[in-house]
Amino acid sequence: GQSALYDRFLIDNISKDIDIFYFGDNNNEFIPQNCTFHPFFNYTIYKYNILKAFNYIRAWFRILGKANEERPELIHIQWIKIRPFDMLMLRILKYMNIKVLFTAHNLLPHNDLKEKTLPFFRKYYKNLNGIIVHSSSSKNELLSKFCIPDAKIHVINHGAIILPVNEGEVADYMKRFKKEYGLDDKAVFLLCGAQSKYKGYDLLKETWLGTPALCNNDQLCLILAGKVFDVDSNSYNNI
Repeated sequence: GQSALYDRFLIDNISKDIDIFYFGDNNNEFIPQNCTFHPFFNYTIYKYNILKAFNYIRAWFRILGKANEERPELIHIQWIKIRPFDMLMLRILKYMNIKVLFTAHNLLPHNDLKEKTLPFFRKYYKNLNGIIVHSSSSKNELLSKFCIPDAKIHVINHGAIILPVNEGEVADYMKRFKKEYGLDDKAVFLLCGAQSKYKGYDLLKETWLGTPALCNNDQLCLILAGKVFDVDSNSYNNI
């Protein structure tokens, strides 16, 4: 997926003089060249959460074993899945005198609209040696809301992820898609990806349906494409 592609771009731009051990997913399609790959994680193949959790925990104990063997100077974590367990893993790494860097793609989980997890993440972030964020606004929020020292925070702007696609195949597909849905002469508005309140699905839907100049215009079309999470999929039928 795009997470694996993100990892590859990240690792490929690290100096080749540094030994890198990459702990990733068994189904990783984009394995970086500048590293030793260990496919410890494969929880995505399981349907039930208990099996996902078991695989995740097992993978982390394998990482601890490798860390004890190799004694790395730094471990970079990109995502945490089981908060109390992940806090325990962080404390064990710190006990082993291993520095821990975390990329906070989101300062709080997407679905935590009421910020119930704020106390946990404030504590987790304070125990890290460094935090990477992708924007100055995220850094400012870490400073003000999470009380993290400025010296711990590093801003690395998130550039575009270049997907390896065949442009000719994409162009042919777009032609077929426009013909199938009668879109050749229309201006198309697209919300693509995970459909959730966090992504503003509900706001877009309400705005579109509440604006006659949009929803009653035959020259305009709104397409919502992707997996549905915390929204009523039946409401798509009204657009």
